[in-house]
Amino acid sequence: MYLKTAAIVLHRLPYGDRSSIISFYTAEKGRIDCMVYSTKGSKSGIKRALLEPLSVVELELELIHGRELHRIIEIKSKLTITFLGSHPVKNVLAFFIAECLYRIFKESQTDITLYDFIEQSIITLNFKNDGFANFHLVFLLQLTRFLGFYPNLNKSFPVAYFDMVNGIFVPTKPQHASFLNPDDSLIFQKLMRMNYSNMHLFGFSRHERVLILEQILHYYRIHIPTFGTIHSLGVFSELFDA
Repeated sequence: MYLKTAAIVLHRLPYGDRSSIISFYTAEKGRIDCMVYSTKGSKSGIKRALLEPLSVVELELELIHGRELHRIIEIKSKLTITFLGSHPVKNVLAFFIAECLYRIFKESQTDITLYDFIEQSIITLNFKNDGFANFHLVFLLQLTRFLGFYPNLNKSFPVAYFDMVNGIFVPTKPQHASFLNPDDSLIFQKLMRMNYSNMHLFGFSRHERVLILEQILHYYRIHIPTFGTIHSLGVFSELFDA
């Protein structure tokens, strides 16, 4: 079976001396993994720039029935993402987001609306020259809308705990350990008011931003047990001091 689809690069895993397994999130088939072989000739090889995390590409694939790894017939750029390879902060941000998505998409579930959200988010980051220190927080929280565990703010309480297991704010301390205290819950509610248009207006200290990110990742691990450890988190957490 042959397939043409838009795709976002999530992960590159070296395999042997001259090959790699590339994981894509595609518009048509969800996650797809492909084997890519490096070659000495630039004419026949795939340009490395096309395989950077969060690159947005057009793929022509041969889907091989019964196999986990498929074959790339042609790959070309769909969008020019100018920060890839040239903007150190955005590069680390791209690695972090791509790793999160790689951990989330374990199967080839198809969701064109979700694909569009991710692609539009990459475009937004591409055109932001400043004021994007909260981008990853907005992205991860808004992503939960598509994954089915966006926090429920239907009820308002003067003092509230955020119950991470049930994704709701409650007036009393939950009977389990996965919750946020009232002060942290207020910060979390503040985060829920942010979007890409207004995120530059919300100021957090470095400590608050790191803490919020750790809480969001914990929230993901509760609802996606296979999410695991994000290896790029250590480097990423050192970026935003403002």
